[in-house]
Amino acid sequence: MLKRERSKPSKLKPAPIQNVFYEVEFVPGLEPFVLEELHEKLVNLEEIYPYVKSGNFQFNFYGDPRQLLKLRSVGSAFVVKLFEVPRPLALLGHQNFSQLLTLIESVLSLHPEGSFKTFRISAAGSDSPVFRRIYKELELSTGLIPSQDGDLFLRVRKPIVRGDGFEVSIRLTPRPLSVRPWRVCDFPGAINSTVAYVMARLSEPSAGDVIVNLGCGSGTILIERLEMLPAKAVVGVDIDPEALACARRNVYAAGLTGKVDLLRGDMRSTGLNSGFADVIYADLPFGHILGSHADNIHLYPDTLKESARIAREGARGIFITSEIRLMRKVIDLCKHLWRQEGEVRLEMDKLRLMIFVLSRL
Repeated sequence: MLKRERSKPSKLKPAPIQNVFYEVEFVPGLEPFVLEELHEKLVNLEEIYPYVKSGNFQFNFYGDPRQLLKLRSVGSAFVVKLFEVPRPLALLGHQNFSQLLTLIESVLSLHPEGSFKTFRISAAGSDSPVFRRIYKELELSTGLIPSQDGDLFLRVRKPIVRGDGFEVSIRLTPRPLSVRPWRVCDFPGAINSTVAYVMARLSEPSAGDVIVNLGCGSGTILIERLEMLPAKAVVGVDIDPEALACARRNVYAAGLTGKVDLLRGDMRSTGLNSGFADVIYADLPFGHILGSHADNIHLYPDTLKESARIAREGARGIFITSEIRLMRKVIDLCKHLWRQEGEVRLEMDKLRLMIFVLSRL
């Protein structure tokens, strides 16, 4: 659509809003961790509805929506309203459009003025004459500008769980929650921040931990861990100087300078003291963007042996990879060094991943 000059918001008085609930999206496989965090952080959380699509929960919540902005295990959070209308055109009716504007205002009010400048709509037929009219009316009423990468993200779809009509869901933040504010530098193959958060939880964090992150990349796991709880010492090791430079920028943006030591080194031979670490994280090369399967055949066993050398007895090892079959073989090969305590299967970017939870013997 052509951009227009920003219009003044409409003086249309919004009607009381009803039938509002919430939805979160997350990496499929993280369901137990998302449920745990929802119950931990959301006061007045009520019924969570079963969902036919993996990676989503809908639920009733009667507390302050700002609590949802603190969630770390979800990619995005939405407020959702069910409009009992036969077709999207009816959203332009006075009462429905008034309530839609109220829903939008409820999201805008969660953030400082000016946080949202653009908007977009995801819907079947979003380029149809009906949605062109909806775009036009929203632009005139809110002053926001249509954009393919809009800050205010709306979805219009048939209900998945309950009721008839159409659901309108609005993301609560200008960008997904998984896009952390400290991420000022990205790096190819960087781990998803919500997965890094779960890896940190799986390590059973303690303020006395000595932590080593092998293949630390842009520093995601280390930052997620330190935002959860302080640690005695934190070391990130990566062989790529560009990755370390990226990690330093993110660590600085997170306000953690001086709390993380970033070392250039090989994860197969770190040079760290034996029995040094209480927790070892490793985002192993999957052999897609980084590395290759042929390299991993040798890299994985060498890395687990080096991890065992620098780990104290009882230390926790949290390893993630898409090379699931290879990793199982390597764990069996190193069963005199590591005991497997658990695993978490994930689906992300059309890849099947596994987080392996190990304990040093």
